[in-house]
Amino acid sequence: MKKMFRGAKFRRIFILLNISHLNFSS
Repeated sequence: MKKMFRGAKFRRIFILLNISHLNFSS
């Protein structure tokens, strides 16, 4: 359960970074 929560948190950060990168590219 702890591992899943950690993975979800990392996934959230990765998505935020991806969005920021797309905005920077535009």
